[in-house]
Amino acid sequence: MTTYRVQVRMGGQHFDDKVTAANDKEALNKFVKLVDEGKVSYTEDGFTSRDKIYITYEVLSNESRENKVVEKTSGT
Repeated sequence: MTTYRVQVRMGGQHFDDKVTAANDKEALNKFVKLVDEGKVSYTEDGFTSRDKIYITYEVLSNESRENKVVEKTSGT
């Protein structure tokens, strides 16, 4: 199983969540089910066009991108 980060922007709303699935199609279907069940929160972004839908997804590696140190420097 692979973890996917799925983001959807539509109608001025931004949905963002992670799902675990065997492939990308299954990941998108799981994401849609979670949204339908009200389990994915959203934010009003005030930026996205109200007449288009943007869907992106990415495969996440085992390493968290948020905690990855690219370069460490000394304070001197």
